[in-house]
Amino acid sequence: MATRSIIKVSYGQTNITLYRHWDGYLAEGGYDLACILKHKTNAESFIKQLITQKRGLSSHEIDTPLYEIVNSDNVGEEFKYIFNFSFDGHLDLKVEKREGWTESYWKTVFKGNGDPKEVVKDFLRICKEDRLAIEERIKTRIQQGEMVSLS
Repeated sequence: MATRSIIKVSYGQTNITLYRHWDGYLAEGGYDLACILKHKTNAESFIKQLITQKRGLSSHEIDTPLYEIVNSDNVGEEFKYIFNFSFDGHLDLKVEKREGWTESYWKTVFKGNGDPKEVVKDFLRICKEDRLAIEERIKTRIQQGEMVSLS
């Protein structure tokens, strides 16, 4: 099952919305965005990197874009990543998670503002924390016999 996300990028009068169908949660999609942003700290290079990303995990997905430009702010997404690059070099980043299916069920799970390097550092930390939490839940389920370990 897909965990859909949208990525909104704003810089001046430029506003772009991208859609990611698979793995949009913090531990995967958020982590990918943080890693890209770590090396592409301005809007133009960040957007270029996103639109050239490919899935390519299996033979039928080779050259399939990971992110698609969309004209909608509502694609049934579970996560929203909102990037606002300012002319003075600052970055505003807000991440929201859907906790229900009405507009009022959006919860802010990260908010950062300021020097892009500091915002990325904080964002990467919460993405890694989410990854560790998922790994711990999996370990617990394996120990309880609810899942089988593949190793």
